[in-house]
Amino acid sequence: MSRSVFSCNPFSKARALVAPANFWGAIICLFAWTASAQLPHSRLASVFPPGGQAGSEVEVTTSGADLVEGRALLFSNPNISGKPIEGQANKFKVSISADVAPGIYDVWQVGKYGVSTSRAFVVGLRREVSESGSHGSLTSAAEVPLGVTLNARAESGASDFYRFKARRGQRILIECAAPELDSRMEPSLVLYDLDAAELGRSRSGGLIDYVATEDGDLAVKVHDLQFRGGADHVYRLLIHDGPRIDFMLPAAGQAGKAARHVVFGRNLPDARSAPKDGPLERLEVEVTPPANAVDWRGARPAGMAAPSAIGIQGFEYRVASEEAGSNPFAVGISSAPVAVEKEPNDTSAEAQKIAVPIEISGQFYRQRDQDWYEFPAKKGDSFWIEVISERLGLPTHPFALVQRVTVDDGGVEKLTDIKELYENAANLGGRRFNTYSRDASWRFDVKEDGIYRVMARDLYNVAGAQPERIYRLAIRAAAPDFQLAAMTEEPLPVKANTRPVYQWPLHVRKGGSMPVRVMAARKDGFNDPITVSVEGLPKGVIAPNVVIPAGQTTAWLVFTASPDAADWGGLIKIIGEGSIGGKPVKRMARGAGINWPIGDYRTEAVISRMTSAIALGVIGSESAAIAMTAGDGKLIEATAGGKVDLPVKVARAAGFGADLKVKVLGHGAFAKFKDATIKGAEGKVAIDLKAYKLPPGEHALFLRTQSKGKWDKKDLTATFYSTPFRIKVNPDPKK
Repeated sequence: MSRSVFSCNPFSKARALVAPANFWGAIICLFAWTASAQLPHSRLASVFPPGGQAGSEVEVTTSGADLVEGRALLFSNPNISGKPIEGQANKFKVSISADVAPGIYDVWQVGKYGVSTSRAFVVGLRREVSESGSHGSLTSAAEVPLGVTLNARAESGASDFYRFKARRGQRILIECAAPELDSRMEPSLVLYDLDAAELGRSRSGGLIDYVATEDGDLAVKVHDLQFRGGADHVYRLLIHDGPRIDFMLPAAGQAGKAARHVVFGRNLPDARSAPKDGPLERLEVEVTPPANAVDWRGARPAGMAAPSAIGIQGFEYRVASEEAGSNPFAVGISSAPVAVEKEPNDTSAEAQKIAVPIEISGQFYRQRDQDWYEFPAKKGDSFWIEVISERLGLPTHPFALVQRVTVDDGGVEKLTDIKELYENAANLGGRRFNTYSRDASWRFDVKEDGIYRVMARDLYNVAGAQPERIYRLAIRAAAPDFQLAAMTEEPLPVKANTRPVYQWPLHVRKGGSMPVRVMAARKDGFNDPITVSVEGLPKGVIAPNVVIPAGQTTAWLVFTASPDAADWGGLIKIIGEGSIGGKPVKRMARGAGINWPIGDYRTEAVISRMTSAIALGVIGSESAAIAMTAGDGKLIEATAGGKVDLPVKVARAAGFGADLKVKVLGHGAFAKFKDATIKGAEGKVAIDLKAYKLPPGEHALFLRTQSKGKWDKKDLTATFYSTPFRIKVNPDPKK
């Protein structure tokens, strides 16, 4: 059995760590259209090596666009630091404290243009090496010791060969990580003996599992599935005989309560095997989920970086070993008691009897598997039924069916369909941060006493049987809550009739403003307002609190740097405060970003992910080319259905004197707002509240404009934002 353990998204490779000339040309072309005619903004394309061992120092090289005057590397864990190497552009010495837990962290480069976009940086417990020399054939394969992490890059049109020693009967696991490293690589692996006989293959994934038949040398070939390459095709290769987790059952635990779990994996210590598990072994362990919110220590939790996972809570579990332990598995945290599916339950008549509330962990296994569960409920009961599977990073499409069971006078059972549960189509962030999920959830308000059944199946499970296709089926009481993600607004396209998707770091120039979209994933009917604030801002930068209104999912924080703000780069916290059950709660937002810039979102997939922290950069060496200020900053009052003027003052750099076409943003009511025009140093934007139906209440609005001008003797077209307007819309007294 061969399955990807790590996602592989590499950066291109350079022999002896030197990139070929055509690679750098490709990187320049890649970023040219994103940088064309825009004000400079740092984008980090790669960090090599993309990781290091805890307790070590490693020299890394960065590449990207507008990475000028690199002053430091900033990490989401404060116990990792990166200082520039004198006289060598974009080279840094990274120090990793011995107490940094293994995991994937975020890294930003700090320089003249604030902070860059982020990249993944892995901290491990094993010894690490970086590739060097020529090893593009079986005869020139580079020797790699077992248990050592190799950092490398795929090269366009080429393969890498690595040789290692194996003993007879030794179970060798070959794992390649790339996509989870924010790498473009799709790893393809082939295992050979030295006579070039193929012994194993993983065409699109990151794992080969092989038991050596004799003592001797073996070799593995690594390349991108489409033979692409470059600095953005980094990967981490690990050849070892240590433990590896494929999945666990149950896949979740009840908060604060110890329970027995079964680990399914390979090379597990003191494990047992069963024929039905194929190549997987079983190991029983005791796990106690944390009782309170999980502190990820600045790391990206395994399998929980995709936008659809914004509402999932969990913690990492690893199997210990004498060396470095296993890969992490994200165990979910449940508010209900947890149980495991028991076979046979493949038909309605064999439904597994359960007591609700409960959360059940099961497998969509075997092919076309259906799992049935039966429980009693009383009129007036209310439950949330939720399936979690695709959000665990699995290629599944869960479906659930809820039925009521009745028996007639003749003892004949009758089944009545209550609800079919399909995917959750909610999307908080549009094409840039699409939170759509194939998982399903539904509030079940029981209308009659009786017996009910729920069937769960995977609509994709028709071609094969894969035991790692697990799911969590919750039938539980409501647990209202919310989670937040924050993402910078991207600029308008530079060229008309184009559809790019930009990477855009959170940075502000002196006097300038930058809005951040804060998105709330509301759970189990939580609809109360959420107050959003920022902690850790440097001197000279403000971001006034905003409120995500009741029933809404979005608000915009606007960051503004004063005209005398100094250079700065550091981590900030965006905090959401709400009330659940009459008790105040706080939730810290995770960052959100685009993995790679897209030229046309109609033809290219937009891949985005959450980050483990949020970084802010202040560009103190330059003033904003256009700075729009919202009048005197005082509260503006208006009446619903009436009209209101937004006064704005404009400071312009030389070369930016053109009239400004501005749009009002900050509320969905202005989605079709017709541009207003501002001439000179000040003006007013008139809003017809009747036409745009801005509801009563307090709102934070801001303006956006795009303007052409000259910057550093170059023609450009850039997007600018205003400071926020505070508007209070009073109800119409006539209604």
